Amino acid sequence: MKDAAQEYEEKQEKYYQGSHELHQTEQKFLKLKRRVLNIMQENNLEQIDADQNFSVRLVKRPSKVIIYDQHVIPSKFASMHRIIDTVKVKNALSKGEKIPGAYLEMEPLEVSLTLKTLS
Repeated sequence: MKDAAQEYEEKQEKYYQGSHELHQTEQKFLKLKRRVLNIMQENNLEQIDADQNFSVRLVKRPSKVIIYDQHVIPSKFASMHRIIDTVKVKNALSKGEKIPGAYLEMEPLEVSLTLKTLS
């Protein structure tokens, strides 16, 4: 009969192997998504309807605010405790306002895969 320590070690090893395999699968999937993105961009494709089961499309992700120096951002974008309201900053930057200490970073396109239900 196995002792508890040996059984625990075996369970840990199985968990590690499963976790490692999952990580490898995720990495392969990300690599495939990058390849699909490149091919679609090179061919000026925004969407591909492969068949009735799935489609692939490019999705534009929202931009994000980068606060690189919170001390120079005008106080109208901060609370009483000098916490920067990034939503206000983003709205102002989106409207073209220049704000010292912040800029708007445009996110890259992303591939979205939609699996349609099988009937």
